[in-house]
Amino acid sequence: PHPAEPPSMLAVDPPEHTRYRHPVARAFTPRAIDRLRTRIIEVTTDLLDSLEASGHWDLITDYAGPLPAEIIAEILAIPAERRPGLLDRGENGAPLLDIGVSWKVFRRGMQTLRDSGREIGERIDQLRAEPGDDIFSHIIQNGDLTDHELASTAALLAGAGFETTVNLIGNAIVLLLLHPDQLAILLEDPDRWANAVEEVLRLAAPVQMTSRTAACDVELDGRRVRAHDTVVLLINGANRDPAVFTDPDRFDITRTNAKEHLAFSS
Repeated sequence: PHPAEPPSMLAVDPPEHTRYRHPVARAFTPRAIDRLRTRIIEVTTDLLDSLEASGHWDLITDYAGPLPAEIIAEILAIPAERRPGLLDRGENGAPLLDIGVSWKVFRRGMQTLRDSGREIGERIDQLRAEPGDDIFSHIIQNGDLTDHELASTAALLAGAGFETTVNLIGNAIVLLLLHPDQLAILLEDPDRWANAVEEVLRLAAPVQMTSRTAACDVELDGRRVRAHDTVVLLINGANRDPAVFTDPDRFDITRTNAKEHLAFSS
């Protein structure tokens, strides 16, 4: 199951996309999200306690990486004994979502997908027979997806959810350290955190570029794009559009329209 190839939601159009997306959307109910929020708080607190106790730590290795890995494990109902290797698999597999990776990175990522695919297949069999109250069980029960389609969905949830969150946390801390005036605003008024996250997504999107394949011939701004051409789109360029954002290169956590960014491609 490849997160960027069919039947991944990233690589198909409706009606296939709708059929793959529907059971996922139905599984992320308000109750499920509330339960995840509780678990995120628990994991975050434990990680912060361990950082404080160690005295010497690395932001990515000891915090930004383990946090989403643990939450993705919760979403996919991965047993505790299989979770320690999830972080490494995420780091190896996530680059397959990028454009133009090297052969070495591609080969390592594909080997990771093969190994993970076998484990996901076993887990799908178990959850079909004995579904739990986890999100992945609800995805399995609420749709008519085949085992391969479910495995592809799991790979996408893991790859897209892991890499983006790690990068967002890292980028946010770097920006705040480089702009102590903005950090001071947050320390004085923590209620501004939600908008601060939107501003980080705008100025330093975790995913810098994406691609789209034209379904038909089209002309955009005087340039002709032919059917089946692949167009590489620079998300961080769009997020600095001066027609949308005043002084677009400035990091401003109080920016009133920060959430109009295109960090999520649409």
